[in-house]
Formats: sequence, structure tokens, C-alpha cells
Amino acid sequence: MINSIHSYGCNPNSIIEKKKRSFIKGSNIINVLKDGDHDNEALEMIAKYGLPWQYVKHYIATRQPPTLDDYIVNMAISQYCCHTNSTLETLQPLLKWCCLQSPLYIEDHVMDCLASNGNLAILTYLDLSYPDIYCSTDALDIASSNGYLHIVSLSCQQ
Repeated sequence: MINSIHSYGCNPNSIIEKKKRSFIKGSNIINVLKDGDHDNEALEMIAKYGLPWQYVKHYIATRQPPTLDDYIVNMAISQYCCHTNSTLETLQPLLKWCCLQSPLYIEDHVMDCLASNGNLAILTYLDLSYPDIYCSTDALDIASSNGYLHIVSLSCQQ
């Protein structure tokens, strides 16, 4: 079965595509993360798969500051925040690693995603670090319908 999965298509060069994939082999993730010439792809992969910092730090943290496109950084950070596996322990060092040249722009829907996932740590961090971030009234509705009282109470305190 593993060989049939491998032959199905785990080409490291086509990992970051518009098509959605339901799997990827860990060895292919490691190859992209190790390759210093593909920092944008590494960041996109971290965001897409919600990889933890404990996993990726061994491959990217020791390299020189990356050359990243600010647009890709903004999109990848927004995508990472929306992932159900996202953690503040990964987001903070990831932001440091990115070495942004311009202020981070978080997409408008991110706070709604965080409310739907119940991710209070990242929601609070983004709210305090980026006071201009947009939060729709849908975030409160989503959090309450999903039973995340801690998110609702945070919203009501502010």
C-alpha cells in the first residue's frame, strides 16, 4: 500500500499546487524544509499542514534569514492561523523566522476562523499585537454556536 501511495504522486516539486492533497509523505516535507532555495514553499507547507515548530525548527531555524515574499508570508500566516493544528508556540517563532520587511497583514477572515476553532491563544495574541485587525460580528456568532464560551467572554470584555 505504501508503494502505491508513493507512486500515486508525492513529487516534492509539485507539493505546493492549487489542487488539494489529502496526504504527503513526511520525507517530502523534510526535503522542502531543508532546501534553503525554497523558503516560500517551506512557509506555505508549514501553513498548509499546520506543522508544529518542534518539527520544523530542526530544518529551518538554523538557516540564515530567509528571503521571503511579503505577500506569501501574509497569506501563509493567515492560512496557518486558520488551521486547526495551529498553536501560539509555533506562530511566534515562525513570525520571527520570516523577518518581515513590512507590517504583517492578517486577512479579514482569520479571526472568524480562530473563533470557529476555539483557538483563544492565537486570537488573543493577534488581538493584542495587531490592534487594527478586523473581527466581524460573525466571529462571536461562530464561537457561541460552537460552544466556545471563552472566546465569547473575551469578545464581551473588550
